[in-house]
Amino acid sequence: MKTINLSKLLRMVRNQADYDDSQFVSDLELVDTLNFLRTELYTQVVDRCEPPRLMVDINLVVSNGLAIIPEDVYKILSVSNEVGEELSEAHFTPVGKKMNKHTYFLQGDTIRTEAQSINIKYFPIIEDIELPEEDEDNEWIDDPEIRLICPEEAVFLRAGLVSYILTKDESDPSTAMMEKINAYNRIISTFQQKNIQPYRVRKVI
Repeated sequence: MKTINLSKLLRMVRNQADYDDSQFVSDLELVDTLNFLRTELYTQVVDRCEPPRLMVDINLVVSNGLAIIPEDVYKILSVSNEVGEELSEAHFTPVGKKMNKHTYFLQGDTIRTEAQSINIKYFPIIEDIELPEEDEDNEWIDDPEIRLICPEEAVFLRAGLVSYILTKDESDPSTAMMEKINAYNRIISTFQQKNIQPYRVRKVI
């Protein structure tokens, strides 16, 4: 998976916004906005496209009729037992415009089942980037790597942060905003094209 260092991204953003040596918008404020943008994009990609390569597939051991859901679950796609049969007793409530047995949002922290083990397919939550601590010389102790869901995400994030700075400065953000929108559309289009063929068998009733 492609990555970009936080320092490189912020340097590119400040350079494009013409704020290289200014703390008019602090690094902390930019990181908070960055996390908002990443969550915004990830949510749209997952909910509109369900890209298989972002999905996690794990087996859970059942103890006393309960399987504990991993803490990083954002959206559960399917629950099945060890022989591949859907568990109708799984305690989930379908949420969203397209209601079906394969689209679940987590409503609790356990699954109740009589199976000995179950398999779940899900999309994990996206972890926030944290601003690094500084040493005695006010230099970052480390430089976080931002995991990108696709290379085009770097353009989306950069344009979104530039737009944020220019809007706060009451400058014209229209060029950056258009760049962000175009990057978003390319990302969604790319993932939708990759999902033309089904990646799992859906039960037809």
